[in-house]
Amino acid sequence: MTSRADGWLDIWDLMDRSHHPSLQHNVGPEALTALEFWGDATLQLLAVGDKQGTLHILEIPRTLRKPVPNEQELVQALLDRQIASVTYLTTRMSFRQKELSLKEAEDEVRRGEAEAAAAKAANDEATARQAAEDQVVPPPVLVCIPCSFPPSLPR
Repeated sequence: MTSRADGWLDIWDLMDRSHHPSLQHNVGPEALTALEFWGDATLQLLAVGDKQGTLHILEIPRTLRKPVPNEQELVQALLDRQIASVTYLTTRMSFRQKELSLKEAEDEVRRGEAEAAAAKAANDEATARQAAEDQVVPPPVLVCIPCSFPPSLPR
């Protein structure tokens, strides 16, 4: 049994279903702050205290207080399965975290290689552009050849 801040009491039967309470009972409008069982073989009571200090006495039905055959072994098997599940999930999460770290490292290496290749290509292009700009075109060469006119021709 669990108490809630809204004044409801949840009764759980883990053998029936573990994700929802099997039964809910509204004790009052105030938050429930204390639970105490009392009883003997014929009667079982539950004292419930709320935030205002009010004590509520509830009788536990026979179906909720009488254990089913092998209940202790069944509950132990349930707990063992839950522990194994948590252990598996913890191991699996650790493994997945390592896989994710490796993938992120590989992606970082690829990103670095791509950035280096892009930088090299940009550098090569800049070098080629600079070389083209720096290329000196030689000025035309003027050659003067002295002419000698034949003496028979007038000048």
